[in-house]
Amino acid sequence: MEIDPGLPRPNGSTPYWLHELHPRADIQSSSLPTHVDVVVIGSGITGLSTANTLLKRHPTIQVTVLEARSICSGATGRNGGNLVAYGGVTYKNIKQVRSQAMATKIVEFTFRNIRQTKDMMKESPTLAKVSEYRELTRIRTFADQSSLDAARQSVAEFVQDNPKYRGLYEFVEDPKTLREQYGLHGVVGAVLFDAAGLWPYRFVMGTWERLLVDFPGRLTLEARTPVISVSHNSENIKFPYIVATQRGNIRASHVVHCTNGYAGHLLPRLRGTLYPFQGVMTVQDFEDSCNQPNQGAKLSWSIHGQPPVSAKDQNTPPSIYYLNQNALSGYYFFGGAEGEHGPTITGDDSQVPRSTVDHLRSKLGAFLGRKPNVENRLISSWSGIMGFTADEDPLVGRLPQSITDRNGKGEWIAAGFNGMGMSLCIASGEAIACLVLGLDVSSWLPEVYGIQEERVHKNMMSSKGRDPALTASL
Repeated sequence: MEIDPGLPRPNGSTPYWLHELHPRADIQSSSLPTHVDVVVIGSGITGLSTANTLLKRHPTIQVTVLEARSICSGATGRNGGNLVAYGGVTYKNIKQVRSQAMATKIVEFTFRNIRQTKDMMKESPTLAKVSEYRELTRIRTFADQSSLDAARQSVAEFVQDNPKYRGLYEFVEDPKTLREQYGLHGVVGAVLFDAAGLWPYRFVMGTWERLLVDFPGRLTLEARTPVISVSHNSENIKFPYIVATQRGNIRASHVVHCTNGYAGHLLPRLRGTLYPFQGVMTVQDFEDSCNQPNQGAKLSWSIHGQPPVSAKDQNTPPSIYYLNQNALSGYYFFGGAEGEHGPTITGDDSQVPRSTVDHLRSKLGAFLGRKPNVENRLISSWSGIMGFTADEDPLVGRLPQSITDRNGKGEWIAAGFNGMGMSLCIASGEAIACLVLGLDVSSWLPEVYGIQEERVHKNMMSSKGRDPALTASL
């Protein structure tokens, strides 16, 4: 897993979300700025949140955002369109590894993230409409009884430890009810809670467009500008960092890495602790869809189960699938996998494994109870690169010199969201921006997300040969 992810591939597969590019997708300045306060590498939702917070909290700060391909063409533009935090459902596992206080802090961090994303939507009703934003009920279903039991126990423990969250979760433990009321097959039970759905690319691009209008002269977006290297020259006290690109160099006071699964390319010492993980998404439709109610305005789904037993691999990741229906077209956005159909450790999103696509077509039909002779039409398929960490916690904080191999204390990172970026990225970007500005975030940013030499060294050692849990929501 200690591979160099390389730069984002110029010929990446085309996500359905990007089949119509935003007018500013390939935005560039006529020439790069020579000096800026902050260079943000990566233009997805984390980079957006970082820039948004910096610009709104500081009256004069200048920010340049660099993107290797078109704006928002990475993981954010390739995910499943789900805005969801599992919260109490995963609380017990976190508590067993951390502590009660830290588990609560981690869960509340994701709640903060969801709340802030919703607030950004409320700032612009037009953006919310264009992004097809809708507040939903999430149905997290379980394919086996042990997974359902574990979820019920986790929620019970979460509510016991945090009574103010009582009433957030509702369990349905009757397969017949799930079939008759929700049309879901092959699952033993489910838990229901609040979530949302959106067109992530439109949300990010619309917000970038608004920031460009609100902060002229303070924000520049540079598409098709891959970063070749980052270096440090302490002789220049105000702008010590040199960010080298294929279009020239930029001097900066701070550099923020928001490239998620690709971060190891510019930060070799993070490889193994942070690694790229390829996931696959599909858009599907059914011949008889006109006879089925479109539930995309009120529901989204996921399927969770124990890993299938494989003679080849006794440490197969759990099976997890995620489903979001477009409220207008009725198309099903379906991703995830199990066992041999799971993601691959690579930074290449130009390839879309046919076996995984075929598996997802078969799995969706079975989940929705479609008859085998009813053909599901493949509208689109693509792959995307997520960032996973060896200890399953994100990396959010200042990069120490032992990791960057550079002098200076102005290099930062927010990455490694383990497939749950939509529940982490907005708050992580906010945290990084606050840290750059010297603000205190200790009351809400989990300390375990920090980047210490001990954490990196320990997890690089333990990551060798480790099969990551498939928790992705790409």
